[in-house]
Order: sequence, then C-alpha cells, then structure tokens
Amino acid sequence: MAATMKWDSLNVPVRIANLSTHGALVFGSRLPSQDQEVVLICGTVRIGGWIAWAGTSHAGINFDAPINLSDVLPKARTGTGAIVKDERVQDFRRPGFRGNQLSAEEQRLLEKWKRR
Repeated sequence: MAATMKWDSLNVPVRIANLSTHGALVFGSRLPSQDQEVVLICGTVRIGGWIAWAGTSHAGINFDAPINLSDVLPKARTGTGAIVKDERVQDFRRPGFRGNQLSAEEQRLLEKWKRR
C-alpha cells in the first residue's frame, strides 16, 4: 500500500508492506534513522510514531497510539455478490507418447529391448 512518511521537513513516498495496530513495516529509497519521530500519511489518515529500527531500504515504525486498521486499509469493493461459474474447458491429461518422437538411435534401442 502506498503512503508518505514525513519527518523534519521531508515528505518521502514509502510502501507499507506490513501493518498492525501498533506499527508498520515500510520500504522506501530514503528513510530516517532509528529513533526519529515520523508521521505516516495514508490517504487522509495521519499516524504519529517513531522509527524502531532501520535498514538500508526498509524500516519499522512504532505508532504512538494503537490505530484502527479499518481507518487505514483501503475499503473492499462492493460487488453484486453473484457467483459466476467458470465455463472454461480445461484439459488436464498428460500428452500422449508418440513413437515418432524418438531419435533413430532411441528407436533402435527400443526394438532391441522388445526382442529380448
């Protein structure tokens, strides 16, 4: 899920890979160092927190207060709820063996084996 992380005067785009009520795993090209206070912006929701640990391209954010995941996660699309039968024709049979796929040497060995 795409988001923006803000600290000091920087706004950096990040990708949220894992989200819980207490924190998140984010990936980005430019991330702050450990213990930096940040604000994670997901759409219109702003979540305060701090960097619990930081790697080269990913970091863990610990939120200041637990969040409600339904406020942050994208809403599921509501459809008609109709179940549509899959009408595609599937053939799961293995391809058959055809003797003409053998090389001349393989055919010779097969004939020799059959004579025994």
